[in-house]
Amino acid sequence: MTGRRGETSTSFDSVPERTFLRLRREARGKGVVGEEELEEDLDIVMEEEVHNHAGEGAGNHAPQERRVLGSYINPNPGNCGSSILKPTIHANNFELKPQLITLVQNNCSFGGSVQEDPNQYLTTFLRICDTMKSNGVHLNTYRLLLFPFSLRDKASKWLESFSKESLTTWKDVVNKFLARFYPPQRFNRLRAEVQTFRQQDGETLYEAWERYKDLTRKCPPDMFNEWVQLHILYEGLSYESKNALDHSSGGSLNKKKTIEEAIDVIETVANTEYLYASERRNNRGVMELNNMDAILAQNKMIAKQLAYLTKQIEKNQATAIHT
Repeated sequence: MTGRRGETSTSFDSVPERTFLRLRREARGKGVVGEEELEEDLDIVMEEEVHNHAGEGAGNHAPQERRVLGSYINPNPGNCGSSILKPTIHANNFELKPQLITLVQNNCSFGGSVQEDPNQYLTTFLRICDTMKSNGVHLNTYRLLLFPFSLRDKASKWLESFSKESLTTWKDVVNKFLARFYPPQRFNRLRAEVQTFRQQDGETLYEAWERYKDLTRKCPPDMFNEWVQLHILYEGLSYESKNALDHSSGGSLNKKKTIEEAIDVIETVANTEYLYASERRNNRGVMELNNMDAILAQNKMIAKQLAYLTKQIEKNQATAIHT
């Protein structure tokens, strides 16, 4: 049905259709088969059309919920909760025991200060989580649930800065954690410390080697190759330590040994030096103790002699007075 030219009617106009059907029946004669059924169908279509338009009108003009101004500033409890999405747990009787939370808080708490080492914290945290095992519970479930309890101070506020349940995987949590607390500036400073490593005055090879290993453990795996690390160590050692390593290598550590063999030589020489140094310290302690005992015994003898002389002098003076 159309109204004005170019416009289509949005409603079903039933009156002209009925008039058309009635006039056609009168012209052809009553009792034409199909005309009555067609008019009944038209009535059904008209009723459905009217019902649909009524429903649309009610939907378009449905009253909106009345909201007062104060409701816009009320706290929204929907924003409260953890930034980490609680993982799906298939075990029926799973429970995060308070003892586990206490264990994490007492052994690997991280506050986010400059003095704290994020790598060392993560190593300890993962070592604790890896000891836990439950049927139907993935290992990352323990990590995600315990991670918030291991943070404090600045690190805890950092975790709360994320939207509710926006962190969904352990990998996502770790990547964001390292990006925040191990920024490029810290990597650059650590690289400079490794590259400028030097054995200090009075520091044994064992002490220098342990300090160097602790320093390189903080570096990312791809920062220095193993052969680069060994060259930096060798160049930073004292003349005596280089000599000891070269002698144990059969002439030259760099020219005679592979990476694995060089590490074994350094470990062997450093540990041997540590054992001999410990024995020397123990022997020196025994000698110093013996010398101290001798000095004390000598002092006691001198004190006795002084006391005897004092008595003799007093006795002689008393005899002279009576005489």
